[in-house]
Amino acid sequence: MEQAVLRRPRRFVMEHAYTGPTHDDAAVKAAIDEARKDPAWDPGIEVVHLDDTALYERVAGAIAHGSVVGWFQGAMEFGPRALGNRSIVADPRRADMKDVLNTRIKHRETYRPFAPSVLLERVGKYFERTEPSPFMLMVYQVRKEERGNIPAVTHVDGSGRLQTVSARRIRATMR
Repeated sequence: MEQAVLRRPRRFVMEHAYTGPTHDDAAVKAAIDEARKDPAWDPGIEVVHLDDTALYERVAGAIAHGSVVGWFQGAMEFGPRALGNRSIVADPRRADMKDVLNTRIKHRETYRPFAPSVLLERVGKYFERTEPSPFMLMVYQVRKEERGNIPAVTHVDGSGRLQTVSARRIRATMR
């Protein structure tokens, strides 16, 4: 009504959903120290603090080698979707990854694919539409030539429910 009928300018545009609590390094360390007291703690778990460059290299290498990574950073997302700050990250190129995530981690139906996070600047390479979808609410058709390249995030009908991520938002989140 405000914009369409009254022709008033939009006063608020929601650009992100990172409105929840944050946890600094001290809070994370305290939570790990507390978890270590639990008899179920696996002493083989390695806990290290890395600078950003080393962290990104290690995580990218782990994903490329088939590992699944739990990603935790910044403010928690508001709403029904994990939008990058509390996320499960895996390689969408692996045909078996959908089954690995559904059976071993999410414990849900095996037919359910996962939603990719795609750089806004690269959406057109993988999807037929390029409009931003920062809240993982849109479903676009995956380009036919890319479906075999990203099977873990391609639905049976050839679509994908994606989150677009801008380089500007990534930089702001990483600070």
